[in-house]
Amino acid sequence: MTTRSGRTYKSATENPTMTEESVAALMRILLEDRKAHEEQYEAQQAQMREQMQRQREKDELEQAQRREQMKRQRERDELEKNQMREQMEMLRRVVEESRVDQRNRE
Repeated sequence: MTTRSGRTYKSATENPTMTEESVAALMRILLEDRKAHEEQYEAQQAQMREQMQRQREKDELEQAQRREQMKRQRERDELEKNQMREQMEMLRRVVEESRVDQRNRE
C-alpha cells in the first residue's frame, strides 16, 4: 500500500505477521497522511479564493477607472461641442453683420 506522500507499507494480508500495534501504527500514519493532504487542499483552496478576490478587486478598480475615463471624455466632448456651437453662432452673427453692412453701403 502506498500513501499520498509516497510511503509504501505492506498490508496485513501481504504481511500476516503484523501485530495489532503495527496495524494501529499504520492506521495512525494513514490518518496523519490524510490529514496532511486535507490541510494542503484547504490551503490551496484558501489561496485560490484569495487570488480570485484580488482579481475581482482589480477588475472592479479597472472598471471604475474606465467609467471615470469615459465620463471625463463625454464631458470634454460636450464642452468641445458647446464651444463649436458658440463659434458657429459667432461666425453666423459676423456674416450677418457683414451682409447688413454691405447692404447699407450699397
